[in-house]
Amino acid sequence: MESMANLSAMMSSLTHEISTPLGVSVTTSSFLSEIQHSCFQRLQGEQLKRSELINYLKESAEASQIIERNILRENELIKTFRRLSVNLHSQDIRTFALYDYAIMLTKSYFHLNLRQSTPPHKFCVDISTDLAINSNHWVLSQRLINLIINSTHHAFPPGAEGQITINAKIEYDSVRNKKLVFLYQDNGIGMDERTIDNIYKPFFTLAKETGNCGLGMHICYNIIMKVLRGTIDCRPELGKGAKFTITFSV
Repeated sequence: MESMANLSAMMSSLTHEISTPLGVSVTTSSFLSEIQHSCFQRLQGEQLKRSELINYLKESAEASQIIERNILRENELIKTFRRLSVNLHSQDIRTFALYDYAIMLTKSYFHLNLRQSTPPHKFCVDISTDLAINSNHWVLSQRLINLIINSTHHAFPPGAEGQITINAKIEYDSVRNKKLVFLYQDNGIGMDERTIDNIYKPFFTLAKETGNCGLGMHICYNIIMKVLRGTIDCRPELGKGAKFTITFSV
């Protein structure tokens, strides 16, 4: 029940955050309407100067870009909201073979890239075939997908073939509590200090020009900490890739 409450809280937070790009879009649209009306009135009164027309075209182009960026950002937020909403009531715990699950996800990525004519990266899945865990399969698969997307979008230069390694093993703490140690690593360009310091903050993104809202790792961090009651540790090194270690009880 507490994990459901945590997901509900995150959904409420997302709903609140949607109002920001929506408010910017509405305000900018109102401004655009005003300058259009003013320009049209001066044109009808044969008072419109060439310099005023040029200024209007510049301002309207800038306003249109602002509206477009915020609509894309809002669309990204709504997609995230829908994904959480759809899965809010499917937080089922089940036993599943981790190796088979990881292979299924990487194959899905591979076939998607073939359809997009994008060079697929190499995957190395180092998980025992008999390793089965009792956990929330949706939460784990979404976190893995998020890490793969981050690697493919940010870690590798365009056209380069990278390598992603996925490893998992069972460990026990001092009182014999069973936990899964999940390691994800790529051999990409790594991260600079700014990225490391901000990676889990909401709306931090390296791809603003594509409309990416930067919520992926923020949600990833919160779900691992609050839903799985685990930890996530990032050890990137500039020029030598990034390594994530996710640990939680199973």
